[in-house]
Formats: sequence, structure tokens, C-alpha cells
Amino acid sequence: MHLGMTKGTKRDKISAKFWEGRLYKPTYRTKDGRTVENPDWYVTLCFRGEEHKIFLQTMDKKLAAERALEAYFLLRASGWGAVFEKFGVRRKQTSEAGKVSIPEKITVGKFIGLIRRRGGLAKKTMKMYSDAMYRILEEAFGLNFGTQKYDYVHGGNLARLESLDALELSKITPELLEGWRSKSLERRINEGFDRESAITTLNSILRSAKSLFAKKNLRAIGMENFGSPFLEIKFWREKSHRYVTTFSAHDLVRKAYNELRGKEEYKIFLLAIGCGLRRDEVDKLMWSQLDFDNSSIHIYKTDYIDPKTRESSSRVFMDDFIRDELLDLRKKATGKFVVESPCEWSAGKNGYRCRKDSKSLLAWLRKNGVPQRCAIHVLRKEFASQICNKHGIYAASRALRHSSCAVTEQFYADKAPSVSTGLFDSAGGGKKFA
Repeated sequence: MHLGMTKGTKRDKISAKFWEGRLYKPTYRTKDGRTVENPDWYVTLCFRGEEHKIFLQTMDKKLAAERALEAYFLLRASGWGAVFEKFGVRRKQTSEAGKVSIPEKITVGKFIGLIRRRGGLAKKTMKMYSDAMYRILEEAFGLNFGTQKYDYVHGGNLARLESLDALELSKITPELLEGWRSKSLERRINEGFDRESAITTLNSILRSAKSLFAKKNLRAIGMENFGSPFLEIKFWREKSHRYVTTFSAHDLVRKAYNELRGKEEYKIFLLAIGCGLRRDEVDKLMWSQLDFDNSSIHIYKTDYIDPKTRESSSRVFMDDFIRDELLDLRKKATGKFVVESPCEWSAGKNGYRCRKDSKSLLAWLRKNGVPQRCAIHVLRKEFASQICNKHGIYAASRALRHSSCAVTEQFYADKAPSVSTGLFDSAGGGKKFA
């Protein structure tokens, strides 16, 4: 039995100071090849032949050392199970991990059902992950459901899901996934799709399906020893996704003020480019979420929307112009939603309320120099780009409500000017110190 990765007596190990010297921050490589350091502290423990990385959930080194000591005592007293439950754990993976056996009777449907009930994923996130998994399985096993998979009224789509749910989880092997990966890219290129676009799409599908097998999900359903079939599947290297402005934001704002003011499209435009709200957040935003006294919008879970991530639930700042515009528009409001729509809506219903106004805004944007397919989302990107250029990547990350700066850095370059403390500008009178 060995506890801790470095030598030390038991007396040493009951001191937080001992563990402070054993902490580290893992690094990872981004899509564009840069090495980025994780901001949080980890410690590695070894006990009874098992070695795991313990996620200490803090950037404060002293607090991390105290948590490492807590993990040490918990491990000695109750074993790995108690540590798994209290802390985030990363198991060391080997090439054999993908070959861990799975119970033969577990089907895809049962597996996804367990994740849905116990995994703690948001409804929208769970749907995205499971849809990606179903898409891979349908193509990998050569199952052709034709147009019936789009039949949500007479049971065609339900029949497709039942067929895919009946597949045994043990049949999903790395070899099957690798074959799907290669053939799917080849097929899309033959169908005339741009190679870079096809790679981005397939990587996104793979990433979503792989997320179903995240360690926290497997622990939640009691399958922590299951080796993910996606473990050794490689992602294609993608082109840079950094956002590049292709239009004058100032001119676009001026045109919107002159041409859209008073329309529902104007509200969508203001909230997207002025506050960085996502399309779904704009679509379901209620007047009760606007705090005009403090010039902010409170994004939180309601009967109509569940924020994308925990970090998405936050307060969003409104500048004076947007606050005054929305305050004026509220005087004419007839319902609880900021963007009004004749569309009937009920709690838990999927989709957008304001499709008609969104399509109208999309047409207007394309007419005025924003040709992208997801032009409304481009407004959110432009919002972030403006923040990043003026205040730096950290401010942009906070404004976008991303989970970390690393996520923001994938799409935005920090163009904020280099700064210094200025402490030495006049101390030496412009000369070297004596």
C-alpha cells in the first residue's frame, strides 16, 4: 500500500504543507496546437494498486493543499469509492482501457436512459449527445431508415429510435467507430461537401457522442470501470475557428436603429449584438429578468429555458443606450416575453417561439453584409470581439459566460494593448537607477 506519489513519512503526510508541494496543474493541447495549463490544482494518489488524479476544484494553492490532505485521510479511512464520490477523479488510461469488457445485456437504449436519469445533464445537452450517438450508429451499422426517420407524427422516428436502442453496447467497438469516421468523411467529400466543413461537422458529432461516456457520467450509473470505445478515436485537425469581423459593427447598428426600430427584430438584434445573448436566450427572455435599476439582465433557469451551462446562469450588463431602448419598448409590451410572438407556447416545449421574426432578421442581416448561415449567432461573436479588442480575453470570457478562458481563446484572439504597472515610468526620471 502506498499513498502519495512522493516519499514521506506518515507524519509528513498529515500536514497540508506536505501536500502543497505535490500539487500540479495539468496541461492540454488546443485545436490550434497551443499548450494551455489548467487553472485548477490536481494531486495524484496511489492506493492498493490504483492510481488516480484528484481534481481539487480550486485555483487557490493553500485551499487545494487542504483538500488534498482531506482526500488522503478519506482514502485511508474509506477507500477509493468515498474519494470518487467527493472529488472529481481522472483515471489513468492505457491502450487496454478501450478493451474493458461490458455486460452483454446492456443495450444502447438502457445506457442512454441511465445517463438521462442519473447523469445530471441538461435536457438540451442530453438530446445533443444522444442524437449524435444515434447518428453514428445508424451510419456505422448501415441502417437505412429513409425518410421515415423524419416522421414524428405516425411513429416513423420512434421506430428508428427503438431499432437503435436495441443494439448491444458491446457491439460499439473502436474498430467500428474508426471505420465510420473514415467512410463518413469520404462520403461527404464525394457528395460535394467542402473537406474542412465536413471535418468540423464530423469532429462535432464525435465529440458529442464521446461525451456520453465521460467519467462523471459512467460513475453516476455505476459503470466507472467501463472503457469508452471512443477513447482511442482521433479527431481530425481543424482549421482555426477564430472569429474575424467582416463588417462594420457601427454601421450595422446605425442601420438597425434607422430601419428596424419599433419591430420585434430590433429587440433580437439589440440583445444579440449589445448583450451577447444566445438566440435561445433571446427567444425565451422575459421582462421579469430585466433589472433596469442595475442595468442588467439575469439569465437563469425558467419554465421555458435551461441555461446551456452552470456558468451561463449569470447577470449580463446592459449599456445605457440598450437599457433606455428596452425600457421604452417595455411600455408597449403586451406579454411576459421581451420578444413578442403570436406562437402559442407551453412549458418544456422545444424550439423557438419567434421563428418568423428571426427569419426576417436573418434576411435583413444578409442584405446588410452578414451572409453567414447562423447570422444571429454572428452578432454574439461580434459582441465578444468588441469586448475582447477593448478589454482583453478575460473580460470577453466573462461577458460570454464561458466556462473558462480556454474556451474563449479558441475563437477570439486577445487584441488588447500590452499594459504595464507604470511604477517605473517616472521613478528614475527616464534614466536608469543609480
